[in-house]
Amino acid sequence: MEWTLRTLDQSVKPAMSADWTFPSRVAALRAASDVIARQHLIKVIALESAEQRMELADIEEWCRDHISQEA
Repeated sequence: MEWTLRTLDQSVKPAMSADWTFPSRVAALRAASDVIARQHLIKVIALESAEQRMELADIEEWCRDHISQEA
């Protein structure tokens, strides 16, 4: 199932939203984790599939759990 990562680029005025499509939830979550960790002007808004939506708080929780499992 495809997942869409929704972001907001605040490095330009006006801020621009963008959608990025990934083949799986895990791929989208890893991309969101990279954006959260490396981009200060691009903000993650949400992840969405046809059946589910993850808000930023849930994505950040997944990132914390994922990082702690890899360490």
